[in-house]
Amino acid sequence: IIPDYVYRKNIKKKNKKIKTIGIISNLRPVKNPELQKSIITFYCKNRKNVNFNIIGRDYKNIYKGLSAKFKKKVVWKKFIKNEKIFSFNKSIDLLLITSFFESSPNIITEAFSNNLPVVSTPNIGSKNLIKNNHNGFLSNNFETSKMINALDHVLKHQKKFSKNAKNSFMKKYKHQKNLKKIKSYFIVK
Repeated sequence: IIPDYVYRKNIKKKNKKIKTIGIISNLRPVKNPELQKSIITFYCKNRKNVNFNIIGRDYKNIYKGLSAKFKKKVVWKKFIKNEKIFSFNKSIDLLLITSFFESSPNIITEAFSNNLPVVSTPNIGSKNLIKNNHNGFLSNNFETSKMINALDHVLKHQKKFSKNAKNSFMKKYKHQKNLKKIKSYFIVK
């Protein structure tokens, strides 16, 4: 993987007042489906200005049920082609991760490269990339109320978090540094 920064300056959302939380997850027990369901349900019932865009396979019809119950607030697709990921990232304001375990979540690096802050549960992979209250928020537990507080905080200060997400990516993945590494692997002296 050669990470590449995607410049989002000219991307304009249709409605700036509506915030959209993105979830990319093939839902299964390790992804903590009940936490996702409780967060989505809370926001759909209590926050008129927050929607969800979700990509991933369903588990026990959770996504299907939420998208049917909250039609205008939850958009769910089982699958999108790789070339559509950029459009998906343009449509969201932050990424939500609710997993119990993520070994090496490339999704966080991809989010940062798209200026997207990440709110996550305290799993190992997320702990290695997210700097709390800087480029996202790392909850200290798996409680719905703590995750909602973190999401609210990041959405309220989204410009700061987005800028820091981009800077975190740029600092870690400098193009010249990556080119030198690639050359060192393939060029024999």
